[in-house]
Amino acid sequence: AILPGPIVGLWLARDVALVIATYHTVSQVTKEGQAVTDPSRTPLKVEPTMISKVNTVLQFVTLGTGIMQPLVGIPPNAILGLCWITAGTTISSALSYYDGASLTKSGNMLHDEKNKNE
Repeated sequence: AILPGPIVGLWLARDVALVIATYHTVSQVTKEGQAVTDPSRTPLKVEPTMISKVNTVLQFVTLGTGIMQPLVGIPPNAILGLCWITAGTTISSALSYYDGASLTKSGNMLHDEKNKNE
């Protein structure tokens, strides 16, 4: 394998953990019976952090480099180094969401609340 499985697993685990944590947090602030998974109706949205944006770019660069390796002959050590850098930004990115500061009010109002205000 060109890309180490544990590092690819780390990328996937981070995304799954973010989805679960976001769902849990939104469900806590959403009234019972109201939409939690409909982005047009939820009360919160996630704003990506800068390290998360950098991490996404590095993941694409790492995947692209891995795909091009057999064609261009990129040294395996270069790909491995890029994988470890990306692993570090993946962990940093996950930690950057921990305090919840990236969750902001979406401005969405549920249809029932709109009707009450009219």
